[in-house]
Amino acid sequence: MTATSNNSMNRFKGRWGHKDKLKAVLNWQERLREFVVKLILELPNHE
Repeated sequence: MTATSNNSMNRFKGRWGHKDKLKAVLNWQERLREFVVKLILELPNHE
């Protein structure tokens, strides 16, 4: 892991056990960003 991914992992506020499981997911940060963008786009008028 890089320093950036370590910092991101420290800021992640998931449920118990999620941090450890995310470490095994390839490219989890980018995938999470894409998911957040999708959620925002689903808002009425993209608020």
